[in-house]
Amino acid sequence: MVNAEKQRRVRQAASVWLAAHPELAGLEITFDIIGVHGKRIERIPAAF
Repeated sequence: MVNAEKQRRVRQAASVWLAAHPELAGLEITFDIIGVHGKRIERIPAAF
């Protein structure tokens, strides 16, 4: 489950990584979520 705290931590980690790679400053960043439901896989593109 991706709750608000997990989103905050992923965004913070991405910010730190991007700060270390200024050549990528112009990229539009989004995060996909992948869920596994039994034998089914679900992808939510650009979830946050």
